[in-house]
Amino acid sequence: MKTTTKILSLVSFLFLSFAGVAHAGEGAARKGQVNVPAAAAKAVIAGPTVVKMYSGFSGAQVFVAAATSGTDADCAAARAAGATLAADHVETVTVAAGQVACVASTGERKIELLWHAQPTAPTATMIAKR
Repeated sequence: MKTTTKILSLVSFLFLSFAGVAHAGEGAARKGQVNVPAAAAKAVIAGPTVVKMYSGFSGAQVFVAAATSGTDADCAAARAAGATLAADHVETVTVAAGQVACVASTGERKIELLWHAQPTAPTATMIAKR
């Protein structure tokens, strides 16, 4: 009886461990925080991706710019018209390949932006056929 319990426990542990490893990294989400000084623009993330941005306060503008260097300089040079982020509102932005998502402060106060990104391409699904 003890041997059967030990073997069953070991098999269950191994099965659950391998099941977790098999799905590791699938759709791995990327997230972070960006602090933007007053009257400045910062790069958030390069594409291709879909990014959700949130700020607890109003006064932020989110837009997409061409990624020439992949730094804050791309956002400062573009400073394009984009969506104004309202307080306590989530804005979803699609960033294509060769672009970078940017956030700019529109007022005299700094902005703290939280973001969460997912890859644009869905993971392949395998269907078994008989």
